[in-house]
Amino acid sequence: MANHRHEPTELHRSEVKLLSSFGMQEKRIADYIGIAEKTLRKYYREELDSGIATQIMTASKGLFQKVQSGNLTAIIFFLKTKGGFSEKIDLSNEDGTLAPAVVRRVFAKSGEEVRRLEAVIEKSEKAQAESSTVTH
Repeated sequence: MANHRHEPTELHRSEVKLLSSFGMQEKRIADYIGIAEKTLRKYYREELDSGIATQIMTASKGLFQKVQSGNLTAIIFFLKTKGGFSEKIDLSNEDGTLAPAVVRRVFAKSGEEVRRLEAVIEKSEKAQAESSTVTH
């Protein structure tokens, strides 16, 4: 690439925004315009960001239309990502006691959830110990 100062044009600005909105990688956009990626980001940051925002808006609109039409997969995805829903995982053994405490950190999202799960496990382990003491 030539080592001369780049001067953005309105045509280049509109092309960068359009190509970004199509999801084209910055390297490919830079190659198309004939500049380095660093130059692209320096002179066309707003167009790149606007193009990405357009992609997100389009995808969100499509997802929401699927949700409104009753598409179960879209509804589940939407509720998990935007509604805070999650699938519950049963950590119980066949006898109703909790599985080994090792799993607690794998499934908990936050420190608070870990503490709550540890308390439940501790209570279950105490109950199990008491019941085995009574039966022996």
